[in-house]
Amino acid sequence: QNLGTSFLAGPIQAAGKLLFYKRDQVWGVPEDRLTNVSARSNGLFETRTFTVPTRPLQINLQLPGDGYSNYSNEVYLMAELVDDKNHVISGYDRNACLLQGPIDSTRLVLRWQGATSEPLAGRRARLRFCFRGARIFAVTA
Repeated sequence: QNLGTSFLAGPIQAAGKLLFYKRDQVWGVPEDRLTNVSARSNGLFETRTFTVPTRPLQINLQLPGDGYSNYSNEVYLMAELVDDKNHVISGYDRNACLLQGPIDSTRLVLRWQGATSEPLAGRRARLRFCFRGARIFAVTA
């Protein structure tokens, strides 16, 4: 929802939500889903380059996202790992990591044909997402 531009106070954290007060109204959003990337049609999003952690990469994801229908199971998210030379890392291409909904998870482990990112720990990489009708909130380890 559009919260507008002026609030009487900053957000208050309560019961897993960030609450915003505006005059006589209270607006709330889940504390781990304040902002997101989404696309009604095909979208592409890349993270910044990072050092792959020793723990598996996880995604905070809603598929389909709020406001989207499943479009006869046409919503999807694909993820690939790209090295610092802009090459897709072998075994970590988008076709090996295809997710279809419904999924609503704050800590879904990303897997490529069953493999996690752990074997790449210490390497520099970035994630590239191709998606439709998804809401991506965060990537963590």
